[in-house]
This record gives sequence, structure tokens and C-alpha cells, in this order.
Amino acid sequence: MGKQSQSLLTAEEVIKLNNDFKKYRLSIPCPTGTCKAISMAPNGFAPHQQPKQPRFKCRTCSKGNVTAATMQKMINKIALEGQQQHPPPADLEMEHETTNHDPTSSQFSTETLHYIINELNSQKEQIERHETVFEELCKTKEKLEEATRRINELEQIEQNLRQQLEEKEQQKEQQDTNFPPLRPTLQGDNIQNSMASNWAHHIRKAAARVFQYPTNTHGFQYVYLPSRARIPVGKMRGTLRRFGIDNSQILDIQYPARQTIGLLVHNDFTSILLEQLAERNIHPVPFDPLDSKNIHDQKYENEPLSKRQEIAHELRSTRAKRAITFIRPPIKFAVARDFHTKGWISVDDLKAILATNWVHRDEPEELAKNFQSDDELDDFMETDHQTNQKGQNKRTYSERGTSPTN
Repeated sequence: MGKQSQSLLTAEEVIKLNNDFKKYRLSIPCPTGTCKAISMAPNGFAPHQQPKQPRFKCRTCSKGNVTAATMQKMINKIALEGQQQHPPPADLEMEHETTNHDPTSSQFSTETLHYIINELNSQKEQIERHETVFEELCKTKEKLEEATRRINELEQIEQNLRQQLEEKEQQKEQQDTNFPPLRPTLQGDNIQNSMASNWAHHIRKAAARVFQYPTNTHGFQYVYLPSRARIPVGKMRGTLRRFGIDNSQILDIQYPARQTIGLLVHNDFTSILLEQLAERNIHPVPFDPLDSKNIHDQKYENEPLSKRQEIAHELRSTRAKRAITFIRPPIKFAVARDFHTKGWISVDDLKAILATNWVHRDEPEELAKNFQSDDELDDFMETDHQTNQKGQNKRTYSERGTSPTN
């Protein structure tokens, strides 16, 4: 108890310590000596001590637990060093000694009061400067944090924009791969008219065939495909159009048997048609319209094989003649000759078809007759797409349903 009581400050000393601490708090270094900061702060009171003994700590590192007696010694040391740098006048020393002998004495000389006032003003100015610097540092810290936050936002925006730019470049590269660039027009070229279209290309190609010999593959054939149901001709042509197939090359559409559809095309167009259908996993099926097995009408079920083969030939001939009636000239004449060569129609049927009057809207009647008898024009395959399709669409399901094999 004796050692502890010697380390405790009296109530008057505690009051003086608090006043001295306020005066020298910006000059008291951290007692730990690690952070080298000069920022001490009160840290409450020691428990179970009377009078209450204040404690202190470093505000920067939050370390140290300085007792009141230790803090008083540190303040005295700082005050002593300050007096050595700025020694007070002689009368202040004398008065100070008198004050030590008589703490209640308050009689000081005028010079001593001026000295104290100047020192207090100096400390006040220093404190104010420190507070101003501290406020500026706080504001600078806030601005730095705001600038850092804004920089992070801008970096995120830049990253998003770069990602969007990369995606657009990839899409552009993919489009350039799928769609090759257009041929650059030469300087001074006029704007291309409708003759530059694909349809006009077919017209020019068809016109050029007039001055060419028929090809070795000249002729027509039916491409037979599987069909789940009997779709009207107009709807079927719409389906083929969605597949990218040129309907002007499909001269006839018929259903010769159950779940089977036949497309009449020129031999030169057959490979193109099969490629377009194969892209959609549609493949032709083997079908012989002259085979008696394809007669599904029950009334012919008990007929002999020779009779059934004759009926199959008649049905083939009926379908061929019906198809020719819906094909516009001059293609119908070439198709009729090809069907006669295959034995699908008779000579009399061919003569009746070739005797049909056909007058072109831009040609006289005599020239049209010559055009009918000219065999070299049988390979003239192209005709007006819209008119040909309109004639094909007139064929209805009811017209096809009259045949026993339909």
C-alpha cells in the first residue's frame, strides 16, 4: 500500500495534470516508441483508486496504458525542455519558487503574466494550425476515397465497353464469313437495274439456250419423296419456296400413291433439287409408277397380273396427260415429247398436244406455229414464274383424287 500510495496523485495534482495534458498533448510522443506518433488521448480512469487516476493511450496505434504519475513525469520533462529553450525571466523563477512554497499564492509580476499569456497564445496558435492541418488532411482523404471510387467505376465501364466491342467484332466476323462481301462497283458505273437479279439471270440463260444444241441430259423426270399427308399443291409450293427451291423449275406436283409425292423437273435441275432437299435431311424414295404393287384400289385386287400392269400403265398415262395440261407452252411441248419417248402417252396424244394453238403475246400466229414444230426449241426450259405458278395452283386435291392410285 505504501508504494501504491506514493504513485497516486492527489485531487489537486489530477486537476493540474489534466490542465497540463491539454496544454502539451500535441507534444507528447507515443510511450511505446514504435509508431513514433504524437497523438495521445485520455483512456478513462484506473479502477478502485481514490482519487480517480486518469489513464492515457496513443491515439494512432491504440497501444500503451500510461498512468497518471507517468504522464505527469512525461509532461514535466517536456515542460523542462521547453524552459531550457525559452528560459523565463528571473522574476518568474522567483515567483515559481514562491508558488512551490505557497500553492495558494496568485501574486505575479506584470512581466510574468505577459510571458504566460504569450506562451498560451503561442500554444493556441500551434493547436489551431494543427487542427487546420488535420481538417485539411481529412478532406483530402475523403477526396482521395471519392476519386478511387470513381476510378473503379470508370474501369468497370471501360471493361464492359471493351467486352461489348469484342462481341460486336465477333458477330461482324461471323456475318462476314456467312455472307461474303459484295463486289465493289467500279467508279463511274451506273446503278444496276433489275436485269442484275437472279431471276433476270435465269431469263438470259433461258434465252441463250435458243442458240444451243440440246444437252445430253435433255429430258424430264419425276423425283419421288416421302409424304405424310396429301398437302394441297399451293401449300406444297409455299413449303418448297421456304426451302429456297425455285418453283419455276417444279413443272408438276402429284401424289401417285399413298405417302408418296412426285415432283416433275428437268434432268439438269435434278441434282440441284436433291442437294437442297438433302440439306434438310429429305431424301428421295424408290418408286415405279408402272409397278402393279402401287395400285391400292381394292376393286383391282383380284385382277390378274397382266391386267393390273395394264391398269398401272393407263393410270400413268392419265397422270402424264393431266400434268401436261397445266404446263405452259413451249415447255409443255418438250415435256409431251419426252413423255412419249418414255411410253407414257401415245402418238395420238402427242399430236393432239402439239396441234394446240399457242400464240405468244409479242409474236404473230404464223411464227407461233413454226415455234411449235421446231424441235431445237424443246430445251427452252424457262418461263414466267408467276404465271406458271398460278396455273399450277389451280390443281386441287379433288382433281387428283379421281385416280385409283391417288
